[in-house]
Amino acid sequence: MNFSQRLKQLRKEKGLTLEKLADEFDRSKTTFSNYENNHRKPDIDLTIELAEYFNVSIDYLLGNTEEKRTADEIKEVISENQELFKLWEIISDRKDLQLLLQQVKNFDSKSINNFINIINIIKKEQQDYSE
Repeated sequence: MNFSQRLKQLRKEKGLTLEKLADEFDRSKTTFSNYENNHRKPDIDLTIELAEYFNVSIDYLLGNTEEKRTADEIKEVISENQELFKLWEIISDRKDLQLLLQQVKNFDSKSINNFINIINIIKKEQQDYSE
């Protein structure tokens, strides 16, 4: 994905029209249309502002990576949340959990809830069996 495609994707995810996005940055709708249609590129200052506005890394905005956050940002978020940090430690040590997450990462909310229900049924059966 290139910059123009990524910009359009992020704008739509945020529910913004071209006009609203242009207003946010005090630019014309035509300017942002040119960015999204790959006719022009923003200067570095606007690129940085856009990345901050959409809360993504510059590399993600430019289409150089599929990771929205930098490794440092991810570490910072994880370190601020003790429960998340513990979970990350467990997952990083277990290949089976990594495989499981790879399999379910693209599930929609309904499928995730169904999967959680199945896990809860299995847990209950294990508890009943061990009693």
